[in-house]
Amino acid sequence: MSIATQKGISLAVALAAVLFLKPEDVLTLFIVLGQAHFFGSYIYQIAGGKLRSPYALLYPIVLSALLGYVFFVKDFDLLVAVTAIQFLVHFLQDEVRILAHKHSLFTTLSGLPIVIIYSGFIVDAIYGFAVLPYTLLTAGVVISLYIALSYRHKHTPSSADLYFHIITGILFLIAFMHFSIRVEELIGFLIIFHYINWYLYLFEKFRHTKSSLRTYIRRMVLVNVLVIGAFSLYRSGFAEPILQFLFLPAYFYVGTLLHTLFTVRFSDYRNSIKRP
Repeated sequence: MSIATQKGISLAVALAAVLFLKPEDVLTLFIVLGQAHFFGSYIYQIAGGKLRSPYALLYPIVLSALLGYVFFVKDFDLLVAVTAIQFLVHFLQDEVRILAHKHSLFTTLSGLPIVIIYSGFIVDAIYGFAVLPYTLLTAGVVISLYIALSYRHKHTPSSADLYFHIITGILFLIAFMHFSIRVEELIGFLIIFHYINWYLYLFEKFRHTKSSLRTYIRRMVLVNVLVIGAFSLYRSGFAEPILQFLFLPAYFYVGTLLHTLFTVRFSDYRNSIKRP
């Protein structure tokens, strides 16, 4: 299965979700799929020995800080906004890796307009601030900088660069057409696309090794069945005081932040300001 096919399937599923489901159903879908994605990720991190100290020591500290924010500060809008933008950065970093490229100054400059415009959509959807014209202008400045540096250093755009330019163009088009997009749809599309994309990418990665593929399918099916089962119990009212920490939106966003923070590859950040 080619990368293009993986992207096409992920795009179709994510678009279908935001176009044909109610916003509250989109929220439910990406929470359930998200928890399965997080648990699946932790399984592979543990199996690969990547959750040892200092991560093992930092995890409860960061978790406690985020839960303290939810309990005492209770600014849900800010939590959603920060989580959405952080998840987008996580998504873009993973996309570069999936496309088999290393991060560089040019992937940063090609991805930054996406972050800027998406942030404008998020702020507008949550707070009602008309910041989108300013984010479009700022994104235009970054694009101009990318073009100037590419010309100066004779940089040939990578497939990751081109992919990000296409996404940027789509975001500009959506902005100019003045579509009304709810925050659940903005976050839901991104998160669902990311989940499906990773499932397909890892399936293709393990496809040529039967034992690895069997292990991967078994783990992902088990995780999804358990999470869907837990959600069914939560909806029925069984063990709701416990299961709410998985399925209430505020706690899901805490889990999302934890996932993005503890899957950081610091080499991505170090390389993000280097020329290839």
